[in-house]
Amino acid sequence: MRLRALLVCLCLSAGLWAGVPGSLRYGAVPAGSGTRPVLLFVHGWNSDATTWSGTNDMEAKATAAGYRTVFLDVYADRAMWDNGPIISGAVDQVKIHFPGAGVVLVCHSKGGVDGQTALVYYGASTKVDRLITLGTPHRGTPLADLAWSSWAGWLTGLLGSKNEGNRVLQTGYMAAFRTQTDARPESRAVPTYTAGGTYAGPWFSSYWYGGIAIGRTSDGVVPLDSTDLFYQRARLFTRSWNHAGVKQGSNAWPYLQTSLATPALAALASATLAMAPPVQEPAHVLDRLYRGGTTTSAMAEFTFPVDAGQASLQVLLQTSAAPRRALLIAPSGRIHGLRAALVGWVRRGEGRGEGEEPGDEAFPGAVNRQLRVTQPEAGLWRVQLSAQGEDAYFFTAIFPGDTTRTVSAAEGRAAVRGGTGAAFAAAGSPEAVVHSVRTSAPSAPSRGMKAQPMAEPSVLNHTLVLTWPGGRERAVIFSEAE
Repeated sequence: MRLRALLVCLCLSAGLWAGVPGSLRYGAVPAGSGTRPVLLFVHGWNSDATTWSGTNDMEAKATAAGYRTVFLDVYADRAMWDNGPIISGAVDQVKIHFPGAGVVLVCHSKGGVDGQTALVYYGASTKVDRLITLGTPHRGTPLADLAWSSWAGWLTGLLGSKNEGNRVLQTGYMAAFRTQTDARPESRAVPTYTAGGTYAGPWFSSYWYGGIAIGRTSDGVVPLDSTDLFYQRARLFTRSWNHAGVKQGSNAWPYLQTSLATPALAALASATLAMAPPVQEPAHVLDRLYRGGTTTSAMAEFTFPVDAGQASLQVLLQTSAAPRRALLIAPSGRIHGLRAALVGWVRRGEGRGEGEEPGDEAFPGAVNRQLRVTQPEAGLWRVQLSAQGEDAYFFTAIFPGDTTRTVSAAEGRAAVRGGTGAAFAAAGSPEAVVHSVRTSAPSAPSRGMKAQPMAEPSVLNHTLVLTWPGGRERAVIFSEAE
């Protein structure tokens, strides 16, 4: 089964889908559009400018409503520091092409981070009338944390899906970005509008897998709580749409059109900004455990515990190639998925699921298996893999509805710093083991900039494994700036 959204944001290999960075395509010029602002559309991570047309009727809707449109290609696999200057330069080109016109940036997914970077760090705040972000991970996405973790990193490394574009979308990196960016006056100089979705589906699509991996309300790629900015002018919408749906013209355009029409853009710049409290860091729900690694001599076997009283068990297994055999073995010896056809496992065909588009996956090309077991036996379960060659795997066991314990962001940070006594001091509390990996910028960056406008943080990506007396195990994956 092809996994189409597990990681941000935010995705097929950039080489297949990216246009020429910096290239602009001008849409049709409707009659009477000269009095309206020009809409400059920016795509997201590992996508390209065609995402706004074709099966997406956003261009058609905007043109029919009397707006001039421009579509920009940025780097599909690089950081906001590469794309920010491109967007700022594109705004200049648009204003030359349409003298005297205002410009509104409409950005999807990571494109919103790139767009804000252009405003705050590359001078575009004096040239843009408004910023609209659709499904943007302003505080990153847990899918990026997964992709760069020590557990799933074996698989993403083999798939070649680690790049600068998703490295900076780790929640730890984006926390550092938010701290610096939100403190700058340029972040509030341009009225900003946000929007997000709450539908991680349909079943067995990339968004369905992504939603399971995120573990809280999301559009299948970006958590809902990551799409807000506390100083935004307004929330355009929060609707039951997935990550592709939030930029679909039939869905989003009526909201965009209303916000563009009233109030007047000029009035917004001088209006008093009523800021909401900053979004609090979400707690980690302890309802899952992880395993990850490589196959040795084309074989792998690992175990995981299931404690008594669990209503159900859901397992997700990702590999870079279809395994010859993938067995889930209960403590009693009962085998799930024994037959060659993998009965009991759900395998997906080569086609995309409903609503899926290039750019909506973190583990591109990964093969997925999933299985749900009701009232699973207590004890030690085994997974046996027979690969077609050297491979890597990432395994997640989820216990839906198990919300007996959460770990706050502060507890998680205390635990990874060796403060487990303070974080989990009560009798019967779990022992904590930390698996960390440092994800730093490349030693020889491809960007041609002389200096980056933000100190490049090293990100520590942690898998915190908690084991209770009796063998119950749970884990959380998160990242933080070092």
